[in-house]
Amino acid sequence: MTIVLRLLRYLTMLIFIGFFLFSYYDMAERAGDQTISLYYLEENKPALKLDRTTYFYSAMAVFLGINLLFSLLRKFFKTTPPQLLPIFNRTFWNADPENRNKVQYILEGWLAFMGLAFNTLLIVLLAKVWTFNRELKGSHEEFQPYFFIGLVVIGLCGLFLPLRFLIKK
Repeated sequence: MTIVLRLLRYLTMLIFIGFFLFSYYDMAERAGDQTISLYYLEENKPALKLDRTTYFYSAMAVFLGINLLFSLLRKFFKTTPPQLLPIFNRTFWNADPENRNKVQYILEGWLAFMGLAFNTLLIVLLAKVWTFNRELKGSHEEFQPYFFIGLVVIGLCGLFLPLRFLIKK
């Protein structure tokens, strides 16, 4: 399962990069003033605009920062002995090597899913910005359900880890 989640995470990374570069190129063709609007008012006037280079480097920095963080956390949890991790039912999970391997497996799967969830949320946000700039209109209400679903999924995933270690299986 962890391998599938990691592959899906890498797939969302490739989708984000391809989609980002294509949308960046497409928005450059349409924007005569070299700015990208992030939000429009009801009168179809841009409420928040960024320079194209600022948009490009900021979005890439957020994307690379999040994925680098999850990669570093994965390496950290892989190299840190489970005895040193602050988990619930520590005595049970550290009782034998099989349980310690399960801890590593659970943490690796959890991090892969969190990376996948964050990349998917970034793709949705990128779609929002691209849609606004293609149609030169739009509102954040159109994308609120997707954004909130993404936040709920990330929140539930964040709750999963502590709850999983409470169960002694």
